[in-house]
Amino acid sequence: MEVEKEKKNPCRGTVREERRGKKSTYTLNCEGDCDDGKCKVHKTKPDHHGTYIEYCACDDGARSCNIYIETDGRGNKRI
Repeated sequence: MEVEKEKKNPCRGTVREERRGKKSTYTLNCEGDCDDGKCKVHKTKPDHHGTYIEYCACDDGARSCNIYIETDGRGNKRI
């Protein structure tokens, strides 16, 4: 049985908040290493309300972080 090596810099996300007056905008930034492909932002398909989720993951689709941005059908974002 082969033991998987722990990555020194695994794929992960950070969220940046920009405020303009009373309104905040959030941006998801992905960084880190993947076994296959690039660590980048992925989006789920919108649900019946138009809500979708953005998260950081490797190209193999494995979701490796616990932070995400949810955008509802009206464009409102929350972490």
